[in-house]
Amino acid sequence: MKILALDLATVAGAAWRDADGNIATLRIDLVANAGILKSKAALHHGALFNALQGAVRGAVELFGPFDVISVEDDTGLNKKTSALLAGYRAIVKLVGQELRIRVIDALDASQARATAGVGGGGTDKDIAVGNARRLYRLGNDISADEVDAAVLLIATEGWLETEPLRLANAALVKKAKAKRSRAAA
Repeated sequence: MKILALDLATVAGAAWRDADGNIATLRIDLVANAGILKSKAALHHGALFNALQGAVRGAVELFGPFDVISVEDDTGLNKKTSALLAGYRAIVKLVGQELRIRVIDALDASQARATAGVGGGGTDKDIAVGNARRLYRLGNDISADEVDAAVLLIATEGWLETEPLRLANAALVKKAKAKRSRAAA
């Protein structure tokens, strides 16, 4: 299963496995692609969304095909950032739907770091990035956003491996609740 992992931000990171199984990354500067100043990015969400749509389509075309696109379920630090990140996720979901690629947004940054074994919870981002660079032999020539995308890629691989178990457990819980409801009636 080939996964494209995206760390969404005004300067985003992308990661996937190349034909040899190595992690490949790409830095995506949405501000530059949109032709706007970073200081004015908050005023130009539409341009950023268009740039993201083009970047995702381009990555799929150049490095795909992909079975899954994974994005973090990130809430951001404030209302403006939250709105922008929600918009980014919506754009990726639309592109995924159009290209018939499953989009997963089940992991937040903390869960991704913990699943990938580079931190989690209150781990400082710089420490997690350093851990990931060492553990997964990611070079110092790639950005922290690309490293975050690589961490999300590894976490998504683990998440997908355990998906059958999670689905089976959810079905058992649903069955038990239905049985209790029938017994109570």
